[in-house]
Amino acid sequence: MQTILETVPPGRYELYRQPKLGHVRSTLVKVAKIFRFLDGGFANYFQVAVPPSDAVKQDLEMLRQSFSSRQSPTATYVGDLGEFCERLQERAVGFEPARFKSTDTGDEIFAYLQDALEVPYCGLIANIFTQQCSYSNHDQASIQAVLMTIQYSRKTLTRRLDALTQADHDDIPAELADGIKARMDVLTTLAEEASWTCNGFDDLDDSPPPSTKRSFVTLDPSDDTHKPDARATSQHELVCKGSTIV
Repeated sequence: MQTILETVPPGRYELYRQPKLGHVRSTLVKVAKIFRFLDGGFANYFQVAVPPSDAVKQDLEMLRQSFSSRQSPTATYVGDLGEFCERLQERAVGFEPARFKSTDTGDEIFAYLQDALEVPYCGLIANIFTQQCSYSNHDQASIQAVLMTIQYSRKTLTRRLDALTQADHDDIPAELADGIKARMDVLTTLAEEASWTCNGFDDLDDSPPPSTKRSFVTLDPSDDTHKPDARATSQHELVCKGSTIV
């Protein structure tokens, strides 16, 4: 079976194009906000649950090389989430918690959707999450909160995109639509695989996810695998404090 990481394409740079219709642009801005909300959740989970390890560093280096082959090897940009993950893996254990920030502003949000640079990193983190779901010390309530967030986000994204007419969809450049599809594919695969792996949480409704508290912990430097620190298991959340899905 392919892993989530293997099923998503690496980001790429192309000529940027934008939709022309005002209401289509407005809808895509709202769609992008949900994806950025989820980027923050993936970043938070990576910081809390994934201690520095040679295995993870190797995965990140592989992703950087895949970007380099499509960009300039001397000036490779891997996106906000990719750079955040790389910085965390290079920092010493016991560091002060970092805050993930999205740097795209204004019309750059359309480039963000088109490039989909975060997709491979979301795939990598999603793989780690599904592996950790099987650990006996993993907080099942937090798992369910994560899956509810993913499911609710997918439903909201689908509802917004389905509200567009065929003429509206024709206004969305193919490259941008491909980026949106790549992000949706990661969420769909994560929801399906995690629901099957995480003790059968496959019957979640469409209710908004429960509120959760954001917490940071000191991770164990002796752990060289993807297994989470036991102290972090109650806060393995893909939920961003203070964020709202609209």
